[in-house]
Amino acid sequence: MTAISELFVDEIVRDEVHRRTGKKMLEVQIPKEWKGIWSKLDFPSQGKANLIAEVTTTKDDPQAKAWISRGKKYFSKVTKVGTVSWTTKFSVVDGGAGREVDASPSRVRIVLDNKLLNSLLLSLV
Repeated sequence: MTAISELFVDEIVRDEVHRRTGKKMLEVQIPKEWKGIWSKLDFPSQGKANLIAEVTTTKDDPQAKAWISRGKKYFSKVTKVGTVSWTTKFSVVDGGAGREVDASPSRVRIVLDNKLLNSLLLSLV
């Protein structure tokens, strides 16, 4: 089962990155300090994570993994293309069993390696 802190990073922060950049191929690597937290009350007050994407590469790359599409062999690897940082905004909301704490990302800052990202976009064409 996935901890709610990991879902927060993997879904909510990722969706914010997609909304702001328009680049749906970006994924957020869950930071170590955000793993295994089951209560929003225990979320860290801020976070910083790597933005990663799968890029094409050559068979000579030691990190390459091979895959076949329509009879042709391709090589790819996952690489860091930027970072995202945020502060965690806590609020009290009315829930089904009374009041509960909710959390959302605030002050989201995205830094992309545009040179690497442009080569990624060209490799997808």
